[in-house]
Amino acid sequence: MIKEIAPKETRNKEQLNTDHCKGAMAHLSLYTRENKVYILFTQEPCCYDGAPCYIPPGYLYLHVPSDTNTRASLLIRREIAHNFLLLQHRSNSDNVIVVTSTYPQLYIASSYLPTYDTLEQDLTPIGSFLTAVKPTNFIWGLDANSKHSTWFSTITDNRGKTLVDFLLLHGLITANEKDSPTYCGPNGESWIDMRVTTIKSAQKVQSWRVSEECTLSDHSLILFALTIEKNKNLNRTAGDYTRNCATQIGNWNLFQTMAEKCGIKWRDWINSAIIKEKLDNSITELWSNLGEAGKECFPPFLPKSKYAPWWSPNLNALRKQVNTLKRRVKRSKNQTLKVIYTASFKALKIKTNQNFSKPSKNPGETSVLRTQK
Repeated sequence: MIKEIAPKETRNKEQLNTDHCKGAMAHLSLYTRENKVYILFTQEPCCYDGAPCYIPPGYLYLHVPSDTNTRASLLIRREIAHNFLLLQHRSNSDNVIVVTSTYPQLYIASSYLPTYDTLEQDLTPIGSFLTAVKPTNFIWGLDANSKHSTWFSTITDNRGKTLVDFLLLHGLITANEKDSPTYCGPNGESWIDMRVTTIKSAQKVQSWRVSEECTLSDHSLILFALTIEKNKNLNRTAGDYTRNCATQIGNWNLFQTMAEKCGIKWRDWINSAIIKEKLDNSITELWSNLGEAGKECFPPFLPKSKYAPWWSPNLNALRKQVNTLKRRVKRSKNQTLKVIYTASFKALKIKTNQNFSKPSKNPGETSVLRTQK
């Protein structure tokens, strides 16, 4: 299901409001796994203890825990989950915002705008994010509960007019294409599920369509492909690192539950170890259990390889010389030597700054070097 287009890659995406239905969530979980969907925008997922449930193996749910049921979340395939960071301070139970580690960065959000609140109140978190960050690449999947001809609804209501004004204010456009309704329920048909992007990101959304798949929900499944720029110099690679899991994302609730279940067993192992060999075996087994739990709850930690195309051996040597003379100036107690070291340090620093500011054949390199002074 992955179509490689160097230097870009296209990944399959879905969006669905499951209306807190267990059957819809279970069916969506199975469909997502079988069709190798990489990112799933969900609104009103079925929850247990405030967190989405029926998570398919090999996926991570990004959401903000809440005393009430979570109403917006993102389901991401584990093999790419390390490229996504949840913006906790910008997200809440109705809005989830993540940013990718690709260059340029891509911001992705999933939102649910309930009808029982005012639309202005619901749009405040996303509006604050757009005002503060001003993202050039932004893709937003939402159940707007708003109707407007802009996204091919047959009628236009006041919520739809307010949402259109909001989109125009922040330079956003809708990526919906004319297709069948996204909602079919007791109250009739409507087009309330939307895909919104910045102008620059509009071309990244491809093959948008409403699926005919039975979802067991009043809402229809929306399918589309998302093209993401790949930066080969910033690809994460596996290696011999002491950190095994990317703990900034993952299912901490599941990890805590697994640790609590094994806690009594681990304590008995330690307490019953009366000889060194048995204690070593118990600790080894304990770490093995923790490692298995970590692999199940968190994606692998794959650090970025350091890359500075403008750095050279000559610049590295000059930096070392400047730092050496700087240390000598600080440590020298002989005033005569201190004057000599200071003069040498200043002369070498001027030479280094000149090399850092020297125009380069590589575009954009000069501005980068000047910031290093």
